[in-house]
Amino acid sequence: MQVQFAELIPAALQIIEKSAVVQEDDEAIKSFIELAENSPKVLRPFVPQCFDLMLKICGTNELEELWRHLGFEFIVSLTEEVPARVRKHHKYIEPIVQQALAFMVDLDDNLETWSKEESIDDEDNDSGSVVGETGLDRLACALEGKAILPHVTPAVSQMLCHIQQALAFMLDLDDN
Repeated sequence: MQVQFAELIPAALQIIEKSAVVQEDDEAIKSFIELAENSPKVLRPFVPQCFDLMLKICGTNELEELWRHLGFEFIVSLTEEVPARVRKHHKYIEPIVQQALAFMVDLDDNLETWSKEESIDDEDNDSGSVVGETGLDRLACALEGKAILPHVTPAVSQMLCHIQQALAFMLDLDDN
């Protein structure tokens, strides 16, 4: 029976892509997340097509945050269910890690209150930083550290270098 559904996957991906463009009715992508969680076998042959689309969705800054987070949730959910298939398509691991890290540094615009908060409110669980952090943790658990660490280490080193450069620039401005 799943073979019959597999024939519908390419058309469903087109529907999701068109829905994301107009940012209306997110039910198709939510249903795809449920499919990844409950029947991942039907998606196995389509991992590259699914990841291509979902990385495009979660990496498009012009889309609403909800759409971007749903795209990432699909990637993480499918990775948890079929980690061997994702390791087989290892070229996706780096962009997925990059996206998780990008979400993690996506902080609220109001830095004054953000920097003073001691804990995350329940309503903040859908913030980009929380989505990225929990997603990266779930990915590391699913794929194991050996698959994730080679992609996290250089990215974090590069991020730290950028922070150091920004701080140096700010200190130069203060001196002048």
